[in-house]
Amino acid sequence: MKNFDSMKTPDLLLDSAYIYPLKSGPPLQVFDLQFDHACLRYDRQWMLVGPEGKFVSQRLQPKLNQLKLRDQGDHFLFFYDQDSLAIPKTFLSPAIQESLVVNLWQSNFPVSIGPLEYSLWFSEFLGEGVSFVMRPLRPQDERLKQENKRIVLGFQDSCPVHIANLDSVDWLEVATGKAFHPLQFRANLYVRTGGPLMEDNLEEFYIGNQPYRKIKDCSRCSMVNLAPGNTVADTSFLEGLSKFRTLSGSVRFGIYAFPLS
Repeated sequence: MKNFDSMKTPDLLLDSAYIYPLKSGPPLQVFDLQFDHACLRYDRQWMLVGPEGKFVSQRLQPKLNQLKLRDQGDHFLFFYDQDSLAIPKTFLSPAIQESLVVNLWQSNFPVSIGPLEYSLWFSEFLGEGVSFVMRPLRPQDERLKQENKRIVLGFQDSCPVHIANLDSVDWLEVATGKAFHPLQFRANLYVRTGGPLMEDNLEEFYIGNQPYRKIKDCSRCSMVNLAPGNTVADTSFLEGLSKFRTLSGSVRFGIYAFPLS
């Protein structure tokens, strides 16, 4: 049952939903939204890092954009060409002694290193040595404490759920003359609001029967230059976006939010 004031709290129409079990890895469309703490289940629970523990993203390794992913019931199957790697969904926080301090943007924190065979598979795929590390269950971000909710992140950048408005994507394509694929924004939830850029003024809202509260706008980087499957960045995407969506010194498109119940 919805408790918000229906005159003030908009309903957004969910078009599609995605998780990214491997951070900066392939998307997987999901049809049943389940949450662990405030994050979508299995979203960004694993990550690849280099020898010094630094996050390996598609900006450093655009070949990650060519990986594919299937949900095989009890495991996820990563594959490319004829090679594949199955990783159990329950493989989250086993009792593995070996740990590593990793760097994710401006944050450093300890994580567990996964089985060597996983690291070797991804290393062979990328052509460089990487380590496969597992969801750290990071405590809530300082910015969220005011909501009096315990929010625990995996390898999400700073907030639990990333939302993009497809009406805004349509507007952006007309404004820039560029054909953006929605997955270039790597959001979890793609919605329709009834008009472009309405997400700028959202505070609390529903998607289906699930209430959310907006945390902040999403700042954009060069990741948006990689269309699905491509390994060569097209810098005109971010350039076009920056002409129309530079606000307070940063390029913004989409929002971060968290579920209220």
